[in-house]
Amino acid sequence: SAKMVATVATYPLQLAQILLRLQKKNHVDHNDADGKAADGTDYSGTLDCLSSLYKERGARALFAGMETKILQTVLTSAVLFLSYEQILAATSGVMRRAAARRK
Repeated sequence: SAKMVATVATYPLQLAQILLRLQKKNHVDHNDADGKAADGTDYSGTLDCLSSLYKERGARALFAGMETKILQTVLTSAVLFLSYEQILAATSGVMRRAAARRK
């Protein structure tokens, strides 16, 4: 599905956002004087985070944990589609009954 392709294409950016937020939270929580995270990493931005991940751990690191995100995307799409179909069926039935009463 298109959502799955979009998830795969944007996952590295989502991962970088999460890592940058965690880095910021760790800096605040630990009140680091030197500005370094507890594990020694210090990303200056999204591109730096992505390139560091790639250099240190390879391309697979950019997609670590993606299986869970794809599962979430597929399940969300399925529930949304099922809900849409149920609402459509219910409203169609109401509209048919209302039209039959007018005749």
